[in-house]
Amino acid sequence: NFMNPALRGISFSEFLNTPLDWIGTPAVRFNGHDRKNIVQHWLDHVSGWHEIASKSRKFVIIRYEDLIYDPYSVYRLIHQKFFSKQGLLSPSQVDPVSKLVGLFPNSGVVDSWRDVFTGADLDLFFSHVPRSCEYLWHEGR
Repeated sequence: NFMNPALRGISFSEFLNTPLDWIGTPAVRFNGHDRKNIVQHWLDHVSGWHEIASKSRKFVIIRYEDLIYDPYSVYRLIHQKFFSKQGLLSPSQVDPVSKLVGLFPNSGVVDSWRDVFTGADLDLFFSHVPRSCEYLWHEGR
C-alpha cells in the first residue's frame, strides 16, 4: 500500500494523529511545515468537492446515508438536475442499490466507520470538522 513504512504497526489512533508525509495523493510527497493529519486531509478533500459542486451545475453531491435511507429522494435530485425533460419514475420503479459493488467494497453499513473509532478518536475527528460543514453533521454530534 501507500503507507510510509515508518508508520507500519502503529495503532489506528496513532495514525489519525500522525501528520502525513504526502498531499493530495500518497504519490506526491510533502515535506513542508504545515503537514496535516488524515482527518484534516479528508476534510479538505470533501470540502473541495463541495466547493466544486457549489460552482458548477454539472455536479451533485450524494451522501451515502441518503442513498441508503431515501433512494427515491436521491433519484429525484438527480432527475431534476440532469434529466428534467424526461418523465419521472414512480418510487416502485426505482431500484435501490442492494448489492455491494466495487473491487473491495466495505460493509455497506451506514456509520460503520464509527465502530473503529475510540472516544478520543471521535473527539479528534469532530475537533477538525467545523459546524459550518453541515453536510457532514447528521444524526449526532
